[in-house]
Amino acid sequence: MGMINLSSYLRKELIRLNQEILSKDEVLKFIAELLFEEGFVKHKEKVYEELKKREDIQSTGIGNGIAVPHFLSSLKEPLVGLITLQKAIDFQSIDKKPVNFLFFTAAPDPNLHLRMLARLARLVKATKIVRKIRKAKDIKEAYETFRQEEIKL
Repeated sequence: MGMINLSSYLRKELIRLNQEILSKDEVLKFIAELLFEEGFVKHKEKVYEELKKREDIQSTGIGNGIAVPHFLSSLKEPLVGLITLQKAIDFQSIDKKPVNFLFFTAAPDPNLHLRMLARLARLVKATKIVRKIRKAKDIKEAYETFRQEEIKL
């Protein structure tokens, strides 16, 4: 079981910068809508329900203004997306700080999904990925920054 490479799951079409989204619920709907519009899922309502169900168990706000909403899904392949927000929103995070940076993940296999989340947590802790992506001027730069920072792990 080799190390996983999140960059290979990151989709340019699932990167959105400086979004004007005002609540946690709106973010979850936005993610579901984005996955639907880009053709990754057939049922956005189902995705929204899965994301919400996960948040109801415990917030995916991991602290320092970052959240990692995620769900298991019968996708053909795992995926990673990211969203930055114009204004930080309440996400019931563990450190109570509002969130303005979200990675979101989905995978068909629970074991792989846990490994993806663990790697993402390491990436956030061990690199300057969040700070650098926040400065990105466009989607291409955000995408390249993610790839460059992951190589450092």
